[in-house]
Amino acid sequence: MEDFDSLLGRMPDIAKAVERFSSENVQLRALDALIGAFENVPDPSERSSETQAFKTQKAPIAAKPQRPMKKTANGKKAPSKSKSSFTVVKDLDLVSGGKPPFKEFLEGKKLKSAFEKCLIAVYWLSKNTKNPKPVTVDQVYTIFKYAGWPVPSNLVNTIQQAGSKGWLDSHSSSDIRVVVAGENHVEHEMIIKNEKA
Repeated sequence: MEDFDSLLGRMPDIAKAVERFSSENVQLRALDALIGAFENVPDPSERSSETQAFKTQKAPIAAKPQRPMKKTANGKKAPSKSKSSFTVVKDLDLVSGGKPPFKEFLEGKKLKSAFEKCLIAVYWLSKNTKNPKPVTVDQVYTIFKYAGWPVPSNLVNTIQQAGSKGWLDSHSSSDIRVVVAGENHVEHEMIIKNEKA
């Protein structure tokens, strides 16, 4: 009985030793060998229910290693890649719904990046139309399709990056706004200047 009590007292140490093995079969054989090392301990088929119960507990012993989660450079969990889909806003009038019409507004503007295209779309929708609704991602998507621009694979992220540049307030994808730095960029930096010869 003393050996059995001693065995029960050593169970936490035995469990730690057994956990080092990745295979459940090897873990069970190691458990048998460690328990069998004690004298006068019943053979595995005659063990007490307490010892048998310990052997069959899989949670602490046979826990499967989990794949490490991908992390970004700043150590945060990387967002899962989800396929985005957007809807063309059919009642958005890009021809006669603003002054000037969208394509005419683009004339004389140099657009170097998708960020600037997002900015110009939000600027025109909020400054040159009587659009009573807040500017949404779907409206920006509609402008990209109308203008024949390639839609970024992650349009929401592209709009947010334009926000990170200080051009847009992009905290809500259903209420995107141009901020003063964005207005200045459209009105001064994106204008194609005619240089006199």
